[in-house]
Amino acid sequence: MTAINGNPLTSMLNGAFGKFDRNGDGKINGDEVSAFDEMLRPGVPTDGMGRPKFNYSDRMDQDGDSAVTREEMSSATVLMPANLTDTNFSRMVSYLQDQNTKEAFLAASILMDNGDV
Repeated sequence: MTAINGNPLTSMLNGAFGKFDRNGDGKINGDEVSAFDEMLRPGVPTDGMGRPKFNYSDRMDQDGDSAVTREEMSSATVLMPANLTDTNFSRMVSYLQDQNTKEAFLAASILMDNGDV
């Protein structure tokens, strides 16, 4: 696992933040939060049923306004498998597409926007 303070993960998350903040208001909110959380799922421990024990978006939303700013994201401790932290998102997109859920497909499509993958 790579921590957010590690360079590849920081670069990947900062790049992803820009893509998920589709309206450019400096915050990830609404559907953007759900999709962003789906991207973070590989770093979340699961219970015996395979369900995430927490969601990173809730942990990142430090002021409780249902939105995540870049500063909130940067100050949160995020773990991610190192093999998913490529800055062109190709491995993350493949992972998300393999999940075969509506939320994962939305997150993958956001990451693929602008032809980066």
